Amino acid sequence: MLSQTTFHTLPPLPLLLMVGFMRSNKMQPNIRASDYGLYFIEPQPNRDAKELASELIGIDGVMEVQITSGDIGYVVAAKKEGSFALERFIKRNALKSRHIESHYMVSKR
Repeated sequence: MLSQTTFHTLPPLPLLLMVGFMRSNKMQPNIRASDYGLYFIEPQPNRDAKELASELIGIDGVMEVQITSGDIGYVVAAKKEGSFALERFIKRNALKSRHIESHYMVSKR
């Protein structure tokens, strides 16, 4: 089962700090504000992992579903806006879940 620890939303990292880190590591940063949040989902027992993942990816706003090992069965990246359908799905199909809001996304070009 997921630990009872509460996930806290972290404050946005200063943009200049991120740019300095990327330059010092000789990477060309692709830094932008994030429109996504992450959901960590512990599914109900005896659910078919691939079937549940297929249902999750079919929900509007869900961009990525990762099936994981351990108690957290899924990590879902979804758009912040319009995640009501996803939240209803989670209430019906999950034992527990946690949501973390993302502020910035840093990626390789």
